Parts: sequence; structure tokens; C-alpha cells
Amino acid sequence: LHLRDGDWYLMRCKECAHVYLANPPSESSLLAEVYNEHYWSSATPALRGYADYFADDGLHLETMRRRVDMLGIQAGERTLDVGCASGLFLAAARERGAAVEGVEPSTSAALRARMRLGGARIHQGVLATRPDDGTRFDWITFVDSLEHLHDPLAALLQARGLLKPAGRLAILTQDVSSWTARGLGARWHHYKQPEHLHHFSPRTLRRALDVCGYEVEHLTRTASGKYVTKSFVTERVQHIQ
Repeated sequence: LHLRDGDWYLMRCKECAHVYLANPPSESSLLAEVYNEHYWSSATPALRGYADYFADDGLHLETMRRRVDMLGIQAGERTLDVGCASGLFLAAARERGAAVEGVEPSTSAALRARMRLGGARIHQGVLATRPDDGTRFDWITFVDSLEHLHDPLAALLQARGLLKPAGRLAILTQDVSSWTARGLGARWHHYKQPEHLHHFSPRTLRRALDVCGYEVEHLTRTASGKYVTKSFVTERVQHIQ
């Protein structure tokens, strides 16, 4: 047992120390009960979702521009974002001239992504249900999404098959071994059940990527900063009090 949060149990593997949620709801239950329209405009964002994700599009776009710049995505490169939400990372990549495509399970978010990105292909569903039309990508990104998946290894393996021979994978996810996670314990704001099904550390993320046949080029704890509102900071502080 890693920790107990009400009726939820987070377990830690004795072999590799990976932390995961025991007995998570099914994918269909999560989509219907968690990732519905109320996820993006939540009355209790400290517990689930966001206070008003779509209202903060300007700040989110600036954050995604920083991330695209950090990765160095170039004009003409094909980029697939898995868990693309309303398409802001893809919008930032397209500003750089990239050809973009997204996968998003939430119906309301996928609709917004389609509206934002015009003719870009946005698959409403998960990576496993995306029809393979033979397109291979220079970049596949999981921006704050890998931790939400029931089977992240299966998604990483499928992504590897969709990459060009010199293609790159980029992952942004929370670090369960960080000093904030260790210091705050059960009050750490990334322990949001049942949203986050997996909690990686650098060690377990490297192991997952190694198992799936990737070579880790760069791993950093300094890429997660983002532009936020004062109300977002207040809401997160309330979660840890």
C-alpha cells in the first residue's frame, strides 16, 4: 500500500516502485462520469477536473507555445497529440508550421479541438481506437495524459509503431518521487482519484520506455511550468490545506 484516500487505494509495486490506483473504474465509466462536460467546468476542481478550462484558453496556449518551443517542433513535421483536450498544444505546433492530428476521449473537448483546428484530424476516442491510415509521425506527445490511461504501456507500444524511424516521443507527467509529493503525502494535488491512474517517477518512466523499446534522449523536472490564474493557485492551495 502506498497510501489510502477515502475508499481509494494507491499501490506501489515491490519490484519497480511504480505507483498506481487499485481497481480503477472502467474506461466507459470514466468517460461518462469523469471526463464529461463537467470535467472542464467543475464545481469541485480540487477534487476533479478544472474550474473553467476553456475560459483560460489564452493562458493554456501560452503554456503550450513554451512547450512546443522547448521540444523544437519544426515546420512540416507531423505531430500527433494523445489526449489533446481542446487542441491548444496542436494549435501552438501548427503556428510553427507542423502538420497536426489529435486523439481525445472527451466528446466536448474533441469538438472544441475540431472547431479550433479546422481541417485537422481529431479522433474522438483513445489511441487504441484510432483508425490507422498509414500516417507516420515525427512527433507523438502525451501532455498530461499518460497518467490517465488504464494501460500506458499498451499506448506507448502503439505510439512506437506510429512513429517514423527517426521520430520522437515527448511525455509530460507528474513526478511521484518529487519533494512536493513526498512532503505533502496524501495532500499532493496530483492525487486526484479516479482521474490519475498512474504516478510515474523518473525511474519508472525510464523503465516503461525501455520495456517499450524507446531510447531516452532527455529527461527533466524543469519543463512543467505553466501560466495560471490566481484562482487556479488558490484552488490548488486549498487542496493541500
